[in-house]
Amino acid sequence: MRPGRGIRFPAASRPPFVSPFAMRHQEGSLVTITEMTHLRLARGLAVAMLCASTLACDSARPEADGAEASDRAAFTVEELRKHLVVPDANVSVGGGEANGLKLQSLSCAAKKRPLLGAMAMIAAFAEHKAALDACVPKGAVAVVTWSGAAGGVTDLKAFTTLGPKADACVTAALDSAKSPIAGQCAAAVLFGDRDGADTAAKALSNEADDTSAKKSP
Repeated sequence: MRPGRGIRFPAASRPPFVSPFAMRHQEGSLVTITEMTHLRLARGLAVAMLCASTLACDSARPEADGAEASDRAAFTVEELRKHLVVPDANVSVGGGEANGLKLQSLSCAAKKRPLLGAMAMIAAFAEHKAALDACVPKGAVAVVTWSGAAGGVTDLKAFTTLGPKADACVTAALDSAKSPIAGQCAAAVLFGDRDGADTAAKALSNEADDTSAKKSP
């Protein structure tokens, strides 16, 4: 046999090809490496399809980096309010709406103050309204923090009182949004059913008002 050449069987003595999925195991036989590989690939494909359709990757893959986050409790309203605070903010808008999407308490520590930057930011998020509404159809509010750079958002995080799955869904919905403002920002985003979102936003606003009243002399 020449070096580098494989073993050739005569036509009459070649072993027949048997698909790993067509093999019938005899009692006491071992699962082949090929079968194990196919089973793992099939499981991985199923998990990927589940993640894409339900955004439930953490619960579907215990080995995922975010698995621990899926076990944590939902954020409280007080915790959401704290995430709205942006140190050294020089852009602040009480609220605004674009294409049916409402933002409240938008604040940014902007490197530059672009003309109509706040309204442009609201309009940028509004492009993702359909994806946001699908996260919580009954309506909700999420406090979203992000850094604007090179026209896009980076390090975007969402916080809701509904738990990790809602947080992850909102994060995924806005992760590709544009950011006309360069700098650190935060805002309360209302999405889903209008009445449900308004109720959730009112609870967040009332919590902030109560806290401010307690600090007043």
